[in-house]
Amino acid sequence: IQFIFNSRFTIIYLIYFIWALISISYAMNAIEAMVCLSRLASTFLIFVNISILLYKKDLSTFYTYICVVLSLILIYDALYVIRGFVNNMDSMALDQNIVSLTGNNGNKNVMAASLLIKVPLALYLLVTGKFFQKIIGLVSLFLGVFAVFIMNTRSTYVALLIIVLLFCITSIVFLLKNKKKLIFQLLLFIIPVALAFLSANTVLSNAIKMQETQGGYGSVTKRIGDINIASEENSRIHLWWAALDYFKKHPVLGAGYGNWKLASIPYEKERTNDLYVPYHSHNDFFENGADLGVIGIVCYFLFFIILGIVTLKLWQNKNAKEYHFIATISLMVLACYFIDAFFNFPTERPIMQTMLVFSFVLVMAPAYLV
Repeated sequence: IQFIFNSRFTIIYLIYFIWALISISYAMNAIEAMVCLSRLASTFLIFVNISILLYKKDLSTFYTYICVVLSLILIYDALYVIRGFVNNMDSMALDQNIVSLTGNNGNKNVMAASLLIKVPLALYLLVTGKFFQKIIGLVSLFLGVFAVFIMNTRSTYVALLIIVLLFCITSIVFLLKNKKKLIFQLLLFIIPVALAFLSANTVLSNAIKMQETQGGYGSVTKRIGDINIASEENSRIHLWWAALDYFKKHPVLGAGYGNWKLASIPYEKERTNDLYVPYHSHNDFFENGADLGVIGIVCYFLFFIILGIVTLKLWQNKNAKEYHFIATISLMVLACYFIDAFFNFPTERPIMQTMLVFSFVLVMAPAYLV
């Protein structure tokens, strides 16, 4: 326990939690701060408990078990999305159909992110598992990516590109001397993703042909083409600037943990109608700055920086070769969360917080063994 609490990552996490706790004393709405803090407290305590349970334990067996369970969940969730989309094709407009694909998450963007963040774990099974585990990995990988493409969520497209690049680069670095294994491992990931892309693009193109008018959503290629810095009126940029402006004016204390939804009202009242005010800045980094000042935003960035450094050191450790691939997969999960945190607000979503805790623990756990 002492070793875990002495790690730089846990110290930063503890500082972040304590500062969020202190923010109740100056929050614009103390009750809202306490409600949001309860989620953070749960996440932190889960991280500590799992870290203690896995300290100096055999990771391979546990990691495989987690990957099997989450891959099966991925299959279920992906089939739920695909079935919903197919069933609604004849009765709903494409835009309405896609927006309705929320699953148990209440929002299709959250559903897409929760699917994609499990994809690296399916890949782990496909590469390292036994025969039936490989089958589970292959099926869940294809269905998961297919469902993600169907859902037309651009942030998950960006995250998918990042994890593909991470996988390809690390595979080349570690397997360059074994070209046959390198090519085979790359194809294990690239072929299912490419087939999922082609299949989803075909399905969406056919769905578009059934529409009388073109809506905002479309084929995968169309949505990829829409990934750009949009005009301020039609993007998250004005939300980002508002959070950064508030942070600049309140660099030390901020509005209080979870209180940006109140502090944002003066910024939004001139831009929106009386029925809708964005609760979040669609960027957890900037929102932490607005909520908790410089300590909040620095700690939140340090989470990812420290874990990136831990992974790099593990990769460089020749005595830890058996954990290199585990570290790579865990970093891919973390990268999915990072992209989601930069464009959305996964802090508010229990499913994403659960995956965040696992990525934190599974990046740190190998470091305790070497």
